[in-house]
Amino acid sequence: LRNRRLNALVCDLDLPAGPTDLGFTTEWNRDAIHRVFDALEFSALRERLFDYLGGGDEKASADAAVALDLALPGEGQVGAWLDEHAAAGTVVGVDVSGVLRPSGARADTIAVATADGHGMWVSTDALTVQDDA
Repeated sequence: LRNRRLNALVCDLDLPAGPTDLGFTTEWNRDAIHRVFDALEFSALRERLFDYLGGGDEKASADAAVALDLALPGEGQVGAWLDEHAAAGTVVGVDVSGVLRPSGARADTIAVATADGHGMWVSTDALTVQDDA
């Protein structure tokens, strides 16, 4: 009995919106949806949402249209690529893949892309430390 009293629905509350106000609307903010779904990494759910809402997903089609000149530098070539395509002050995108955990974290691969369409992917196994001397 106590549980029923505690979980009883409130039926006498005045709400500012009614059922007709809660219907589907086509007015929604695509940029806000992209920001939230990017942060939550909801790529499959984003596709289903845009399919349901109609109009497709311009972000996915815009991303697919980007051409990238991808380099796979060998040992000792990473510095030269960075000097040529990502000099100091150049804005680049970086993606590091590996294992992230408090103990035993490691980076396995590094990808770098520039706004002018150049990209580089390298395994950290191929990287070496070079002295500037």
